Amino acid sequence: MRQRLAVMLQRLYLQILEETGYIPRNSQGLYSVHCHPVGGTPDPSLFVNLYKAICEIPGAELRLCPDESFYVINCREEDLEAVLHVTEDSAKTIFEESVACIGAHVCQQGIRDSQGLLQKLVEMEKETSSLLTVSCQRSIFPAARLPAVPTRSV
Repeated sequence: MRQRLAVMLQRLYLQILEETGYIPRNSQGLYSVHCHPVGGTPDPSLFVNLYKAICEIPGAELRLCPDESFYVINCREEDLEAVLHVTEDSAKTIFEESVACIGAHVCQQGIRDSQGLLQKLVEMEKETSSLLTVSCQRSIFPAARLPAVPTRSV
């Protein structure tokens, strides 16, 4: 019974977030805004603009999540529009929330441009909105579950 209630509350929470872009908090008049940058790699200007938007909000905090998303918490209702405007480029689909390793252009152990591949796939998904994906445990894109591709010839 308790688990079923938790699932129902989680679905309601996700529905509210999807419809409005923010979540009412337990504290009266305070809200949270969730943002997941597309591909998990935000442009640095996002945080500059976000800082400008929230620095005047009393008690506002930025909470980083292990899935490369973040929450802006303790926003007042009158501040929501500014925060939502800054975070409007947030991922809109589960596929856009996919993340990849940083890739060969940064990592010494990287072999391919994983970030570049993910960006191309997100662009393709936006264009077609019906990209077929196949499940594979070796995938570097857990949300997309793309088939593993050999990285070098044998």
